[in-house]
Amino acid sequence: MTQPIPTIKLAREYKGGSWQHHWRRVLAGRQLIQKLYDGVPTEVTGFLQTVGLQSIVLCFMHDCFNLRDFLRNDPARNLTQAEQDAVGVHVNNSPALALCADISNRHKHRVLHDDPKITDDAWLDHISLVGAQGLVLVEVRIDAGNSQWDALELANECVDEWTKYLSGAGLPVP
Repeated sequence: MTQPIPTIKLAREYKGGSWQHHWRRVLAGRQLIQKLYDGVPTEVTGFLQTVGLQSIVLCFMHDCFNLRDFLRNDPARNLTQAEQDAVGVHVNNSPALALCADISNRHKHRVLHDDPKITDDAWLDHISLVGAQGLVLVEVRIDAGNSQWDALELANECVDEWTKYLSGAGLPVP
């Protein structure tokens, strides 16, 4: 006899959560990438392999880019159009956030539907797994046209950029 699979029930009021909820997802994603770089037990790497590692980084990029929409559309903030536009300008003016936007959009649509913010040729390029004392160290490189980014450095820079925005907008940084 098989055991039933546990389910998680979300309250109807959830509807995606607030910007603060989404910000915590961004922070958790960055923390998860950091943990991958710190080393993953070798027995876990068979499960993760390349697709799982890629998914972790892509999930961070989606959450990081989509924070823009959560900040613009949170009904509790009641923003003017100019304030909503300022969130988009912040993303466009930050190379790190703009790169997340390009990769997120390319991954979601396979091609960029909007004009690229950085490059129309942004991809997760290379995932290295290096064994060391029972751990596998992970390194992810991102190809952004004429430049290369390290996934952990990009995640840290994105969190720094969003922290600057939140502080500048007078929002409490949870």
